[in-house]
Amino acid sequence: KDSSRFVDSLEHIRTLSAMEGSREWSLLNLPPEVVEEIILAPVLSLGDICRLRAVSWRLHELVACLWGRIARSRWHYWPAACVAYSQTDWYDLCKQRLLCEVHCHRLLQELTGKGLKLFVAGEDELECFSELVESGKCSVPILKCVLNEVLQAHVRDADLSHQFYALYAMEHVVRKKLRGQWEELINLPVEQQQLEKGAVLLAQWMNPCQNIDAKDISRQLDNIAEAVAVELIKRRGGRKDVASPQPSAPKCSKPDGYSSENVAVVHQLNLPRDIVLSAINNVLFNDLNFKPQPSEHYYDLDNSYINRVLEEKSGIPITMCVVYQAVASRLGVTLLPVNFPNHFLLKMPDDGTPLDLVNEAVFIDAFRRGQRWTAQECLALIGNCVLSQETFTACQPIQVFMRMAANIYSSSNAIAGHDVERTFNKETGHWSSVALTSALSLQLALCHLMCTHDPTISKSRAIYAALMSIEINYSFQMVERVLSDIHAQLVKEGVEQDLSLLIQRARTFNEKKEKILATPIEAKGRENGPLSFHIGMIMKHRLYHYRAVIYGWDHKCEMSEGWMLQMGVDRLPRGRNQPFYNVLVEDGSNRYAAEDNMLPCPPRELGPIMHWEVGKYFCRFSGDKYIPNFALKEKYPHDEP
Repeated sequence: KDSSRFVDSLEHIRTLSAMEGSREWSLLNLPPEVVEEIILAPVLSLGDICRLRAVSWRLHELVACLWGRIARSRWHYWPAACVAYSQTDWYDLCKQRLLCEVHCHRLLQELTGKGLKLFVAGEDELECFSELVESGKCSVPILKCVLNEVLQAHVRDADLSHQFYALYAMEHVVRKKLRGQWEELINLPVEQQQLEKGAVLLAQWMNPCQNIDAKDISRQLDNIAEAVAVELIKRRGGRKDVASPQPSAPKCSKPDGYSSENVAVVHQLNLPRDIVLSAINNVLFNDLNFKPQPSEHYYDLDNSYINRVLEEKSGIPITMCVVYQAVASRLGVTLLPVNFPNHFLLKMPDDGTPLDLVNEAVFIDAFRRGQRWTAQECLALIGNCVLSQETFTACQPIQVFMRMAANIYSSSNAIAGHDVERTFNKETGHWSSVALTSALSLQLALCHLMCTHDPTISKSRAIYAALMSIEINYSFQMVERVLSDIHAQLVKEGVEQDLSLLIQRARTFNEKKEKILATPIEAKGRENGPLSFHIGMIMKHRLYHYRAVIYGWDHKCEMSEGWMLQMGVDRLPRGRNQPFYNVLVEDGSNRYAAEDNMLPCPPRELGPIMHWEVGKYFCRFSGDKYIPNFALKEKYPHDEP
């Protein structure tokens, strides 16, 4: 139907049939290439193909050879290992994929039904996706591919409600796996906790729908180290005192396009540290043109993700230091992280003696082209404040990760309230509000690890972790787990009352949620008063000219007296006794607007509203309006335009 080759083949068959009218033509005696076109035609379902393969042994063998092409033509997303491996059993994978799709769509539909009652989908509601994996019904790679297929569907073809909850499901599945990887990293001896690994986990946590490959990032860092090694050998006039790596030489990775021999030679030459650092500065900041992020883009979230820093060759002090340290470690130079106020630094290892604030230039500022500073010069960076010796000591890796998560939280706060281009990241599809929640969830996970592994953790940090878990809609079981880990410390510090208040708050939160879920949605009718507009209409504000979509209404203003006074509702032509509409605005905000202030959007300006909650209320975009999902239709059953 959709293939010119298929049509040409059919014409050829008709011609042969006319010439040989006495011969009976069927699927079984068609040329193999014609049968292939029929099997691959998009009008056939997988069920059709399975029934076709049961007709004869010849068709069974032919379909068996085509399962890989069938699978990759029907679905865009597959685990990389499956595509690369020539012996993949595509028939079995198609069965797994189809079953996983059925289960996923059922779960997404169930979440859609609960959606109007929940602020966000919490761990309790999303655990069903983890159970799919644990029960053996679906593997994590296949589940991620199914969810990606839902997420990447075009806005005019997609089920927007399924997309909305698929993002939550993807975050839950990916982050549950990442929690285990975080724990493995923190359980290692401190000297083996690599900052680059934590930076990769952080980027994966914040971007669960992107394929951020730790091996690819490691290869990029290997390549930089290799370039530095070549630079060092060039400085020696191209001489290699060691002809080839000895058995005892460090094992170096072999990135694509490079040999590890040069890095191994640098290890064996045992060059002075200053020479190696000078070569790193030259390669990073001159040859590769790594540079500090300018002030106007300083708070962009990408600056905190190591994959983006390596792509853009620009970042903030902490991510630039992570890259710098990773390259230095590959060349045998140890640099330690320093949690310096307002400006992250690296330092060279000391011998344990008190630091000479004036004369020892042991601090490295990767943000400023590898500049070396004394402790006294570091103080100038923050206004010559009086700081203790502890400020200049190396910090633990988990403290670095906590600071990176805090930076993301601060950046999300900084960009919130700006125009839509800064609040909505078109490349990742993320809003700053979503990033805020993601950063908080990461801080909770890291706080939980800190409470578990550090018996001296402060009471304030422990309480902060528990409070956070309640605020971002984690389950009561999650709150209890966090609190049980820090219970002994809280009791030791005499704050049992704080503990009981936190538990009570968590119980109240979860009881309220359960009550809301158990309460049927109350339908609202239009018969109680005139309404000019309908659910799903795209509107434009008379005064502020923003575009928005209606997702709810009241026959009169239902806000408090204080709100109406502040917003000047009684100064409107019809005052408070007119319809008010709940709208999702294209800048990411939710607003409550009077009918006097709303107009239908002009035809030339009709188009999708880029708001992260659109899928919570609507299942389709028809080109000029949004179609309510079944949960919203249940609340507004007679609201068809």
